[in-house]
Amino acid sequence: MRLDRLYSVNLQRVRRMVMSWLTKGQDHQPETLVTSSAITFLALCERFGVSPRRALEVADRVMRDSLHRQQAEIKALQLYLRHELRD
Repeated sequence: MRLDRLYSVNLQRVRRMVMSWLTKGQDHQPETLVTSSAITFLALCERFGVSPRRALEVADRVMRDSLHRQQAEIKALQLYLRHELRD
């Protein structure tokens, strides 16, 4: 997969996918959510030939850029995580 495709990801689709996944996982313990997310992330990176480090760098940049532009998708995810997931 080309990294430029990660930079131009559709944030509305990302938000919908994450919200769907989180809704299904919100009754699990935080350690289960984090570990299952990490395993899924690593498996996806391996499957599509993307360096996990580079994918995280791109995701961080996309998130910061979205917040700087005041786009609602990432902010909505942050608010959901803060208010709906238990510690």
